[in-house]
Amino acid sequence: MNLSVLIPVYNAESYIGNCLESLINQDLPKEDYEIIVFDDGSTDGTLALIKHYAERYENIVWFSEANRGVCMVRNKMISLAKGEYIYFLDADDYLVHNCLKKILRKALEFNVDLIGFKTIATNKLDDYAFNDEGFKMASLTLQTGYDFIRDYRNLRHEIWWYFIKKSFLIHENIIFDAQDFNGDVVFTLKLLMRSKKVVYLPFSSIFLSFSVAMLCNSKKPFKWS
Repeated sequence: MNLSVLIPVYNAESYIGNCLESLINQDLPKEDYEIIVFDDGSTDGTLALIKHYAERYENIVWFSEANRGVCMVRNKMISLAKGEYIYFLDADDYLVHNCLKKILRKALEFNVDLIGFKTIATNKLDDYAFNDEGFKMASLTLQTGYDFIRDYRNLRHEIWWYFIKKSFLIHENIIFDAQDFNGDVVFTLKLLMRSKKVVYLPFSSIFLSFSVAMLCNSKKPFKWS
């Protein structure tokens, strides 16, 4: 299996459906990637919605435990992941359609530790268009994580900005600290400082962030049936 998408979830009934819809509308064969959703004791209808999707799609796998905290949940999902590459996604984020195959192809071609890409913040739930022409025109450079930090002035530390090679994670023994505060920042910096092979895709139409923390509260929740 080439890719594991890892999603920690807590009380995300309004958004997890849209996230999962974006992940199943990809141009990868279902046997090439898995979607692992880990519910951390939600008290709304989140778990029922996750089960609804898992029953329909064999590459969606769910787990549920209470009160582990997001960093511990992410560590658990790393151990569960079967893919050569892993990708962390939050429940209130989503991908444009048919982008995973293109990103994964570049990761495998360059055999990278990390592959990064831009994001777009949005308050829309249906902005799925992928700029394939921009992807074809991209000029890619292989470099170390240290050089990437030095050279890229708009560096982002959010973990949903990278595909990560699982064997690299295991070899370097990189995990999330138990302390949730700035856990993804510390994790990402460890990745970058230790990685020898990083590729950055310099265009902004791959991933669209629908983060509650970034956007106003007037957005409409996802409706499922």
